[in-house]
Amino acid sequence: MSGWVDSAKGDNIPLVCIGIGKVNGKMTFMASGSGTAGIHVGNFSKELLRKLGGRGGGKPNFARGSIPDGTESDTVFTAAEKLLGDN
Repeated sequence: MSGWVDSAKGDNIPLVCIGIGKVNGKMTFMASGSGTAGIHVGNFSKELLRKLGGRGGGKPNFARGSIPDGTESDTVFTAAEKLLGDN
């Protein structure tokens, strides 16, 4: 994911990418973004994960955290789209 985002950054493409999956049996979350997206990815992730019952955060262009087990991917992506739409 980070390689693809890094390429987009070089092209000045506004982009926020989110990845979710299981690592060692726990639901994990990663997000990365280009500066041209106008989003502080760490703050965005912290707010998103709090709404989902998880926790995390990070830097302006990268963040990670955890999501409660059983959280559906559609729930994560729908909440992210709504939160991004509010920005």
